[in-house]
Amino acid sequence: MIQFYDAKPLGEHGLFWLKVHVANTGDFEKVSKEPFGVRVRWVDDNLHLIRGMVAAPSATRMWQEADAPFSFYAACCDLIRALDAPDPAKYESRIPVALDGSNSGVQHYSAAMRAPEGVHVCLVDPDRPHDLYAEVAKECQSICEADAKGLHAADPSAYLDQISHQIDTINEAARTRAGDGKIVMTDAEKAELDRLSAEKMKAAAAQWMGVGITRSIVKRPVMTFGYSAVAYGFSQQIRDDYMSGLSLRVMAGEDDQHAFGADEGAAASTYLGKAIYQATKAVLPNVSAAMSWLQHASSVLAGESKGVEMVTPTGFPMIQRTTEEVATPVRAMLAPAGIKWDGWMGRSEMVGSTFLAQLQLLTYAPDPKRVNKSAQKSAISPNVIHACDAAHLTMTVNAMADAGHLDMLVIHDSFASHAGNANDLSHITREQMVALYENWSPLADIYERAMAVLSDEGKAKLQPPPPQGDLDLRVLLKAKYAFA
Repeated sequence: MIQFYDAKPLGEHGLFWLKVHVANTGDFEKVSKEPFGVRVRWVDDNLHLIRGMVAAPSATRMWQEADAPFSFYAACCDLIRALDAPDPAKYESRIPVALDGSNSGVQHYSAAMRAPEGVHVCLVDPDRPHDLYAEVAKECQSICEADAKGLHAADPSAYLDQISHQIDTINEAARTRAGDGKIVMTDAEKAELDRLSAEKMKAAAAQWMGVGITRSIVKRPVMTFGYSAVAYGFSQQIRDDYMSGLSLRVMAGEDDQHAFGADEGAAASTYLGKAIYQATKAVLPNVSAAMSWLQHASSVLAGESKGVEMVTPTGFPMIQRTTEEVATPVRAMLAPAGIKWDGWMGRSEMVGSTFLAQLQLLTYAPDPKRVNKSAQKSAISPNVIHACDAAHLTMTVNAMADAGHLDMLVIHDSFASHAGNANDLSHITREQMVALYENWSPLADIYERAMAVLSDEGKAKLQPPPPQGDLDLRVLLKAKYAFA
C-alpha cells in the first residue's frame, strides 16, 4: 500500500525485477527460494491468472493466499499496466521493489568472521539461493533420528503420557515422605527418574519423527539465533507458533485430542528447542564462536563496571552499558475514606478513625557505578548485529544516493527502490557489505577498546577473539542471492 511519490521508468532491467518482486510477494510454492529465472518464469506461466485477479480481485482468492497479500496485489496491478503500455521500458512505476537479506544476523556474523558457513546465507554461490532453515531442519532431523533409536513404543504420545505420570508419581511420593513440601528421594528413585527422563526424550524425538522436521518449524528459532535466542526461547517459540494451533483445534472440536499428548506438546517443545539449538550451532560453528566470545568479553568488562564499545565504519559509536538497579525503601500510609488534608503534601487531620495500614514500598534507580553482568551478556550479540545492520543500511542508502537513486524504502535488512533501480540496488547492497567488513571487524574493534580500559587483571582474563575463517569476501560481489 506504500508507493513512492515520484515515478521512475522501468528501463532496461525494471520489468525483470518487477516480475521477481511479484513472485517474491506471492511466494506460491515457495518460489522465492528459487533462482531468479524460475521466479520470472512462474510469473509468465501464471500471467493469465494474474490478469484475471487484477481485473476482478473479488472473484478470486489468489491475492489473499499470497505471502504478502497487499504487496502482491499492488505489484500485479503495476505489472499488468507495464505490460499493456506501448513500451514497457518507458512505463513509470512507483512500486518499491524489495531485496531482502537472507537471515541478516547470520549474514553479518559470517561476513565479519569470514566464516565458510556464509554459504548457507547466500554469501557465496552465484548460481542459486541457499536455505539455512532447510539445512538446520535436515541436521535437526538427524538428531531426532539418533535420539529416537531404541524406542519400542507403537504410540510415542501415549507412551510419553505414561512416562510423565510415572515421574509425577515418584515426585509426589518424595514430597509426601518429606512432609514439608520438599522432595527427598532415595538413590533408587533418582536412578528411575534418570531412566524415565531418557525414555521421555526418546518419546519426544519419536513424536517429531512422525511429524517431520520442516524448515517452517525451525525458521523462527534459527532466525533469532543470531540475536542471542537460546534453547529455552526456541522451545517457547515452538509452543506459541506450533503447539498452540493444535490446542485450538482440540478446543474447536476439530481434533479429539492434542496430537502431542495430554501435556499439549510441552515435552516435545522443550525437546525440539534443545535439538534446534544443537543443530544450529553445528551448522554455524564460527557464528556461534563469535557470539560466545562477545558474551565472554562483555562479562569481563562488566566485572570492572565497564561497558562494551565499538565504532562502526560509518563513525557511529555503539556503547552498551546496562547498570544495576538499587532498591530504596519508601514508607507509605494507607488511610480510610474521610481523611481531611490541609494542603498538598501537608499535614492531615483524621476524622473518626486512624490509619488502616503502613506500607513498605521499594523504588528502583540505576546505580551508575555498577554494571549488570547478566544483562550485558544477554544483550551484546543482538546489539552488535543491530549496529552492523545500521551501518550497512546507512552505507547502502548513501551509495544509492551517490548513484542518483534518492528514493528508498528500508525495513531492517530489506532494501527497496524503484524497479528501474533494482539492478543497481542488487550490486550496491553487496558492495557495501564487502566495504563494511573488508578492513574492519566488530570483534577486533571491541577487543582493542577493551584492552585499552581494562586493568592488568582484566586484560589477563580477556581472551582474544576467535580466528577468522577463510571465506573470501570478494566472492560476495557475485553472490546475487545474498539480497534477493
